[in-house]
Amino acid sequence: MQKIIVHAQEKSAINNADIVKSFAALISLCMLSLMACLPFLLPVHVDPIPSFYSEWWAVFLSLVGALILVLFSSKLKLAFPAVTLAPIALAIVVALQVNLGMFAYRASGFFLIANLGWVALLIVVASSLCEKLGTKKTAVFLATSILFGGVLTSVIGCLQAFGLHHYFAPWVTPILGPTGVGVYGNLAQQNHFANYLALALASALYLHANVVLSLRKFIPIVLLLIVSAILSGSRSIWLYFAILSGLLILFRRAHNKENAMQETQKPRRHLTRRGITLVCVVGLVALIFASQLPQFQRLFQLNETLGSRAFLWRHAVDMFVAHPILGVGFDAFAFNLIGQLQLGAKYWGIDQFAHNLILQLLAVSGMLGMSAFLLPVLFSIRRQRQLAFTAERFFATCLIGILIMHSLLEQPLFFTYFLGLAGIAVALLEPARWRLPLGGVTRLCASAFLFFAMLLTLKTMADYLALEETFYTQQQFSDQALQQRELTAKNLYQNSFFSPYVELAAPEIFVSNEASVKEKLALNLRVRHFAPTAEVEFRHAALLAEDNQIDAAIAQFKRAAAAYPYETNNYLARFQMLAESDFARYGRLAEFAQQTAARLNQLAPKISQ
Repeated sequence: MQKIIVHAQEKSAINNADIVKSFAALISLCMLSLMACLPFLLPVHVDPIPSFYSEWWAVFLSLVGALILVLFSSKLKLAFPAVTLAPIALAIVVALQVNLGMFAYRASGFFLIANLGWVALLIVVASSLCEKLGTKKTAVFLATSILFGGVLTSVIGCLQAFGLHHYFAPWVTPILGPTGVGVYGNLAQQNHFANYLALALASALYLHANVVLSLRKFIPIVLLLIVSAILSGSRSIWLYFAILSGLLILFRRAHNKENAMQETQKPRRHLTRRGITLVCVVGLVALIFASQLPQFQRLFQLNETLGSRAFLWRHAVDMFVAHPILGVGFDAFAFNLIGQLQLGAKYWGIDQFAHNLILQLLAVSGMLGMSAFLLPVLFSIRRQRQLAFTAERFFATCLIGILIMHSLLEQPLFFTYFLGLAGIAVALLEPARWRLPLGGVTRLCASAFLFFAMLLTLKTMADYLALEETFYTQQQFSDQALQQRELTAKNLYQNSFFSPYVELAAPEIFVSNEASVKEKLALNLRVRHFAPTAEVEFRHAALLAEDNQIDAAIAQFKRAAAAYPYETNNYLARFQMLAESDFARYGRLAEFAQQTAARLNQLAPKISQ
């Protein structure tokens, strides 16, 4: 009898330990779910990187979840979907570009590699949670979190639209400009705001299909999300609505066909005619209400959005044609874009992104980068044909479809909070292809890697706070403060991801006014690759003239004027002053600057939008 009691106690202790370790997986899932809403609600957007805090929290929360899962979860197998190879292969291409000197700052390349490694890790963690807790539970947690964040974001957007956001400062991002143009919640970007609301709408459909969200709650939530999306003034909402409607119909037909083959009828609300009709009716009511709002009219003004994007797409194709193998480099899109412009052509502005993920990858990484990304993705798509049509697949497909559509018009996947959602959605969609049992040695290695990633993430936050405080807040100009500023700048330049921002903010610390013109040119060339602003571009023309490269200086001024035609008059006075001080060196350049400014003034109606 005593042996039986001892055995029962031992068995109870083992069961309790298993419960605790399964609870660790649940906590990890909660961390990933929190990543799906918290970064979208943070109201802090300040220079030099307005999205930094939101992006940092997305990375930090996911790493906390990964560490908890690896340290405390029992009988865990790390699951690797085939699509995990996409970010890893792309990171290898980035490393190749870094070694070939295609990055002006190696730190920028390492930062990109770190982000790609993070999303690969996130896919593995999310896929492992699906294996341990089940795909349905993982999807329900994620959808609930996205919907919660989407509802709060919608409320914030409504507060902004009706001028009530002032009463909730500083928790609500203020609106700059007329609210009739559109609102953006705490994301501070209209299209990102609309994207997140579309993801929340997909989450509502999924939760309603799984009887988690009742009809009484579903209808007002969908109404709120659709009206708030229209309040954004983003024209992309029509595409998101079309994707959701198309996927509803597609999955309904596929599911009915599968049930007919199996001679079963499994109820799936989102796959029924009732579900489609319900969404359409609620959407129609929302449209009727929103048609009275000023933002509604902006949804039909397509010239601005199509013209600017066609401009960037054409130049991205030109870059790919000129550099088909390895592209122009991940940080050199804007730099090469300026080199392709013609003086007096219609002006659409300068951007570091092509506003199309496919064209962006072709332009900056060529066929090598595109193949590295696309081959694992195509392999994953091929495997989808073998899988059953479930509510979870519908949900994941909706998330990915919305993010892909947005990626064909902008660059949401360059922000970690959207990239993280894409990684989790991929894990929900594709079963693991390889599995690695987490034993003693592998658990130790995985834990060490995650500890290192956590430390790097925390150091990045500390470095950014130092950068922000040193260069983007009001400073005291005492000798001691200036010395500390110089020490901080050099430390950040050598030991952080932010060396480009430091050199951009304080070039005089690294190359003094008494330095040779060759040193000044080298520094300015690095900054031009990273951020070819008007100041940097026109300054390079003056430096070339100072180096007695007059023809090159004139060509550079022409390049800068083509990129920034409305800034040319502002810099003309500077070149005229240089000519007065040293006509032999700057005279020809000043004369060309005056002629160019006069020509641009005549062409102003032609180049304006």
